[in-house]
Amino acid sequence: MLASQHTSLLACERQFGLATQTFKQVTEFAHSQPLFAKEQTQALIQGFLAGVLGEEEAAIRLLSEKAGEKTSLHSINVTVVSLLLGKALQLSKPQMLDLGMGALLHDIGKMELPDRLRWQDEQYSNAEKQLYQNHVMHGLNMGRKMELNPSTLLLIAQHHELADGSGYPSSIKGEKISPL
Repeated sequence: MLASQHTSLLACERQFGLATQTFKQVTEFAHSQPLFAKEQTQALIQGFLAGVLGEEEAAIRLLSEKAGEKTSLHSINVTVVSLLLGKALQLSKPQMLDLGMGALLHDIGKMELPDRLRWQDEQYSNAEKQLYQNHVMHGLNMGRKMELNPSTLLLIAQHHELADGSGYPSSIKGEKISPL
């Protein structure tokens, strides 16, 4: 049993490493070759659906690791957690693909921000906070260039919305937020 768990963990580690490399390619090509970036994202999510979700325990153990570049690590962790939740909710395969695509690309608009504004900070001035919050709109614009489907775009648009309406950019509440 331990040998099986070890093998599973190694397989997940390899897939996380490949995911990090693929995510970096996606961000590099999002502007110049948006359709290629979309294809890379779809292939990555399909790989997750085929592999990581079958190794839930190993995937969850890897989430706590702090190895890798912060942007890639965050996006991949969000994707894995989202897909595990989607699996638990028994979402359909197309919904899972949309969920994975949106989760991986949810912060892609941060590429448009200066490096020092890519991670929210309580010390931001009001102007800096507004610039940071604009990453959602930048992400939507990039998603449109990538020709992402409406469900994936909606996920990117709403990833900072909160059930009580205190989120951004639209301050929408509860049931009006997409289930994905």
